[in-house]
Amino acid sequence: MLFRKQILMVLIIPLVISPLPFNPVQAQSSNKILLSVAIPSALTDTFNGKVISDFEAPYPNVSVQVVSSSPTIPSAAQGLDAQLAAVSQYVSSADVLFVDSSRISVEATRGGYYLDLAPLVGSDKTLNTDDFYPDVWSAFQWDKGFWALPAAANTITMAYKASAFDSAGIAYPSDQWTISDFDTAIRKLAVKDPSGKIITPGLGASPSSLALLFRGLANNNFYDSTSVPNSPQFGNGAISDILNTWAKLDSKGLVSNSVAVMGPNQPPMIINNTLQSLLPNITVDANQRNTGVLLPGGKAGLNVQGYAVSAGTEHPDLAYAFARYLTNRADVSAQAVSPARKSLAGSGVIGNAAGLNVKVPAEVQSLVSQGISNGIILADLRYADYLAIAVKEIEAKTDPQIALNDAEAQAVTNVKAADTRRATLKVVITEPQPQVSSVNGKGVLNFGVSSFQNPLPQQDKWNALISDFVANDPQVGEINLSAVQAGQRVNPSTMMNGKFDCFYLPTNGVPGAPLDQLLPLNPLMASDSTFDKNDIIGNSLAQLTQDNKVWAMPIVITPTILKYDPLRFSQAGLPAPENNWTVNQFTDALKALHSDTKAPAPFIPINSGGSYLFILIAAYGALPLDYRVNPVKIDYTSDASETAIKQVLDLAKNNYIQYTPLGGMNVDFGPANVGTVPTILNTTLNGFSVPVTFGNATSDPTQSYKWVMYPKGNQFTGMSYDIGTVYIDASARNPDACYRWISRLARHPELFSGMPARRSLISDSTIAAINGPDLTAAYQQIATTLQDPNTVSFPSPFSALTNLPAYTYQHWLFQAFDNYVLHDGDLNAGLKDAESKSKGVQGCLQSVPPLDRTSPDTMRQYLRSLSLCVGKVDPVLGAAFGFMSGR
Repeated sequence: MLFRKQILMVLIIPLVISPLPFNPVQAQSSNKILLSVAIPSALTDTFNGKVISDFEAPYPNVSVQVVSSSPTIPSAAQGLDAQLAAVSQYVSSADVLFVDSSRISVEATRGGYYLDLAPLVGSDKTLNTDDFYPDVWSAFQWDKGFWALPAAANTITMAYKASAFDSAGIAYPSDQWTISDFDTAIRKLAVKDPSGKIITPGLGASPSSLALLFRGLANNNFYDSTSVPNSPQFGNGAISDILNTWAKLDSKGLVSNSVAVMGPNQPPMIINNTLQSLLPNITVDANQRNTGVLLPGGKAGLNVQGYAVSAGTEHPDLAYAFARYLTNRADVSAQAVSPARKSLAGSGVIGNAAGLNVKVPAEVQSLVSQGISNGIILADLRYADYLAIAVKEIEAKTDPQIALNDAEAQAVTNVKAADTRRATLKVVITEPQPQVSSVNGKGVLNFGVSSFQNPLPQQDKWNALISDFVANDPQVGEINLSAVQAGQRVNPSTMMNGKFDCFYLPTNGVPGAPLDQLLPLNPLMASDSTFDKNDIIGNSLAQLTQDNKVWAMPIVITPTILKYDPLRFSQAGLPAPENNWTVNQFTDALKALHSDTKAPAPFIPINSGGSYLFILIAAYGALPLDYRVNPVKIDYTSDASETAIKQVLDLAKNNYIQYTPLGGMNVDFGPANVGTVPTILNTTLNGFSVPVTFGNATSDPTQSYKWVMYPKGNQFTGMSYDIGTVYIDASARNPDACYRWISRLARHPELFSGMPARRSLISDSTIAAINGPDLTAAYQQIATTLQDPNTVSFPSPFSALTNLPAYTYQHWLFQAFDNYVLHDGDLNAGLKDAESKSKGVQGCLQSVPPLDRTSPDTMRQYLRSLSLCVGKVDPVLGAAFGFMSGR
């Protein structure tokens, strides 16, 4: 469970190991038994610790190897071959497999890819099945088979914004709503622009959530329970009417597949993970809070997390024993809102991988409890994904019953094809190779890369560089390169604590890292004749320094600049903008490009976290938050600041800039769908690849756009960038060899698709040839700008969260911005209020010891202190920090 702009960490609770049905005598043979388990990267912290060692302890000849795997397995309704190919790859990766609603399907079990655990469960006399919640226990049981042991579950419920329903004059949703009730509410809740275009749909739900809604409304399963195996059976009548109504809503854009945490710009009603919908309530004002309710039929969807066994395992008894063992670990089940076992319930705590636990409010726990006891499980949802076929056919004017029949026929065809494959299927597991400490008498380095792409791009170039390095290094005979899926939020701790000797992060992880787990690089840099600190661009090295020690080496920087459509500039009679254009020229261009006031704004910022506002305000001559000094200088209300802020926000008020609300806890960061292709947008140069789509376009229509810098000001020029960085773990076996490797790596920024952090490498003939003349020229201009003493650096959307006090100051400032732009509020009053709160917290924190990252307890204590300071001026935000600290 990920929250933008919230810190969630894992609570590790040691448990007594329950008796295992696997006979330890089997593990006493002379040959080591290797058992592998495939898990999502988000669970690697848990599985690399006590979970593994506790299981291995009774079995001296058993070694559990963890495989990080986050496969994308498409629905069989989208293509059976594609699904089973992905499943085949997954079940070949390990003996024991993490599964949930997206990783296991009836087609996969009928195809024989997963081991049927029913015989093992039936013969396990020590397994107390009554300890499991009944619905959770049944989640992976169908066709008289038992396909996974459940460990934990998340509930999926409906959430709505009561204020939107009040404004629309309609009754709040209930778990007894019919499709007619949804139809009426969605049409009234949807927001349209003056031209009648839908700008805010009435409901947001993912395809999997829609399957739950359809199942709840129909109050019936979509299979024939009288046959074994159960065959698809969609019926008619109720489900036909439901799909027909939904298709009409979908075709008009009244519903959306967005399930992001609700904010002012999100649908007022969503179907989503209960925690993601309701936990952010603590961070927003009452008008924006969500209310949770069960789905139609008085049920919640249950996304059960469990552990299956590959059909290719050579150790079915041991694999079953390990899967069963995992169901009894509180630290494993703490990844979800509820454990599968009743005996592990009651803590009211959920966490992730860094050490701070988060308490679930009582009202949310109550809704979750109702859902756990009244769940729609995966077994109930078999074949529901095929209903999407019917919806699309109905939208294409096919008779609803004919469309439903077509969808059922496709489901029947697919399961028959899966049955046919079972006879010839042979699953072979590719076991992970055990790590070795030496090769040809030389040591081995384990190097990790946190990446948004897995497998790594340019793998051949990585291999070539590694081969050349080990061939010439006197101490390193092999480098084990591992890619770790970064996900939406890069967490330094997932790479630390001995997992790798050295590793790469696509962001500056120093401010949020437990520095006691890292090796300072100063001594190694001092003895490195090839390292020149004056060659590092901007103040990158200073950003990686704390306590007068450098903790990381910069490899690339990822600056945010602009992209523009040269054709639209030409059509508006405007010259192409140049990298030294002024803020006045920028403003004049926006106005010329927006001659039609009803047209979309020409500048549409995407995933900026509000950094574009600080950059433009600086260009107009003010620094409301001056990050050049510590503590941050706060100045919202001086004449210069208020004037510059108003100039920028007026561009948004007059629709020259499309403004996204920023004053809540969720910001405009994450996968984005931009309905209109903008004339100007912000972009991160070859940095984070956050997915952005434009309407229904199948490719990026901005590929032909040109780069240009943000405009310059007379006094300041703003720049926002992040740093791709490499680190040496404090437990590295050979830190000198690690340093030689990362030093060599630093001279190959092309592997990371970013701007070289060293000035000398921008014009290096090899790298310049790779980047091309346009990108090289842009990099040179950025390097020059960052050296200008009038250039001011602002936190990137990723790095802003590492300075929590400064984040709170932004929060109140953005609230003032939102109120002025969106609600025509009093800007002067809003800025005064924000400045008073910011300075009040800053003064309070002067008596609080600085953040100590060496342990979860010290981090919790800091959050509690921050909570008390913030709570004095803003009880809602103060409660949020207290909530995250477990206070």
